[in-house]
Amino acid sequence: VPPEIVFVRHAETIANATGRYNGKTINTFSEKGKGQISALTPKLLNAGKFDVILVSPSERALRTVAPYLERSSQRAIVWPCW
Repeated sequence: VPPEIVFVRHAETIANATGRYNGKTINTFSEKGKGQISALTPKLLNAGKFDVILVSPSERALRTVAPYLERSSQRAIVWPCW
């Protein structure tokens, strides 16, 4: 059986929604983004246990996956950008 890879992008931030990028908007989720996280968590839980979870060190990526990690008791490896 070939390995399965699941990619998840961070939830929508205010910066994504407005096109205005600054220190506050880049990591603050929009209402849509909050809904995306709420919808993502059960989908990942229903997917079963992952062998490895890699996550970007960006705050928005970490905060997107945090509810899943909490509920599943799994850990993620923070993968450096460089």
